[in-house]
Amino acid sequence: MTAGDVARLGVLVTRPGEQCRSLCALLESRGYLAYPWPAIDILPVAPGAASLEKLSLSGPQDLAIFVSRNAVALGLSFVLESARMRIAAIGPSTTRALSDSGLAVDIRPSGFDTESLLAEPALERVSGSTVYIVRGVGGREKLGEELSRRGAEVVYLEVYRREARRPSTEELDALMETWKSGDIGLYTATSVEILESLHGQLGPRFARFLAQTPLVTASGRVVQRSVQLHHRAERILSSGPDDQSLVQAIATWQGKAQVTAGRQEQ
Repeated sequence: MTAGDVARLGVLVTRPGEQCRSLCALLESRGYLAYPWPAIDILPVAPGAASLEKLSLSGPQDLAIFVSRNAVALGLSFVLESARMRIAAIGPSTTRALSDSGLAVDIRPSGFDTESLLAEPALERVSGSTVYIVRGVGGREKLGEELSRRGAEVVYLEVYRREARRPSTEELDALMETWKSGDIGLYTATSVEILESLHGQLGPRFARFLAQTPLVTASGRVVQRSVQLHHRAERILSSGPDDQSLVQAIATWQGKAQVTAGRQEQ
C-alpha cells in the first residue's frame, strides 16, 4: 500500500470469474482497494439428455426459472432452443442478465432469493405445468420441492458446477502478507458455498484473519454459517447480492465506523 492509499479500505472479493472482476472494478471506481480472490470456479456442464428431451416438448403453459447470472450465461441457449415458455428469475441481477440477452422476463420478484420468488402470485397455481429450474449441480432443493408440492412437474437443467479453486503456495503467501499488513479490512462471501470454500482453501493458517475481519454478505444463511465457523467480527448485511448493493453496504458501514472513531477521539 502506498502513502496515497493509507485511507483506502481494502476488500477481499471472493466471487467467481467475471462476477469477481465486476465487483472489483466497482469498488476501485468508488475509491476502495479491491483484492480479487475467487473462492470457487464455475465450470459448464451439459444437462442430462432426458431433461433436454423434455425441454424440447415444452409449451406456453410451462415455465423456466433461472436461479443466477451463471444459470443465464450457461443455460440460456438451451431454453432458447425450446418452444416459447414463461420465464422467471431469482433476483434483480439475474433479471438484468436475461434482459440484456434480449429475453423478456415474465416473473421478476422484488426480492433476491427463493422465498421471494415462491411468494409471487403467478407461482401459486402451477399444477399441470412443467417447471424447468436452470441451476448449478447440487443447488438448494427448496424451490423444486415447493413447486412439486403445488402440483408442478419439476425438471432440473443443471448447466454448471462449482469447484473450489486451488491457489498456489505463492498466492497464499502473498495473501498472508497482505492480510498481515492490515491492507484487507473486509471480505465478501455471497453464498455459503463461497464461504465454506474460502475456509477450506485458506485453512488453519488464516483462521485468525477470517475470524477477526468483518464480513459483508446479502445472505442470512451466510451469516448463520459464519457464526458456526467461529467468525467474531462484524457481519455487514447488504440489501441485495448485486454489486451496487454490496458496495453501498460497505460505504454505509465505513461511514458509521468513521463517525464512531471520531467520537472516541474527542
